[in-house]
Amino acid sequence: MSAEVNAMHAAIRNSEWDECTVRYDHGPRLHYVYRRGPGEQCFSPWLVVAPSALLVSVGAHDKGLYAARSFAEGQLIGMYNGRVVGHYTSREEALDAPETQRLARSGADKLVTVRPPQGGGVDLIDGSHGTIPYVHLCNDPHRTRRTPNCELTPGGYLKALRRIPAFDLGRPLDDEKNRRAELLISYGEDFWLLF
Repeated sequence: MSAEVNAMHAAIRNSEWDECTVRYDHGPRLHYVYRRGPGEQCFSPWLVVAPSALLVSVGAHDKGLYAARSFAEGQLIGMYNGRVVGHYTSREEALDAPETQRLARSGADKLVTVRPPQGGGVDLIDGSHGTIPYVHLCNDPHRTRRTPNCELTPGGYLKALRRIPAFDLGRPLDDEKNRRAELLISYGEDFWLLF
């Protein structure tokens, strides 16, 4: 891994996070997430937790994650977190584990494997216990006309696949600009086979 990538990972890992709820003229209150990177003096708007425009478009109602500022292609946005269910030698072993199968049968739909920073193998993380910056709230545009604009790296970092515009408080959730600000990832075929 290059020194530049290591520095980006460290900057996200060592960030401080804060949050607040704001009034939104076009619907329910929104939750803003702020980030202060290492060596920075001020917190900056980073993410927005709001009802998912993607899910509303398919008749479902749950939360989604939006960019509070624009992100450039390749930029790291946050790190997936939650309860570590177990450590396994491979992703396949983690997906086949009895604990994974039990959690999937009970409806746990935020299971992700990530490569830990040190050592080999993978950790299975249950994102339903995730906290700020709420990367576990990213939705999958599977079977819609939308495509992912982010991906989870093997280490669990959320990375922009292309430029993502900032959410605009002056526009409704279903406005085209705000729809493009929603962070979307592919859960992968393993997920859809499991669920």
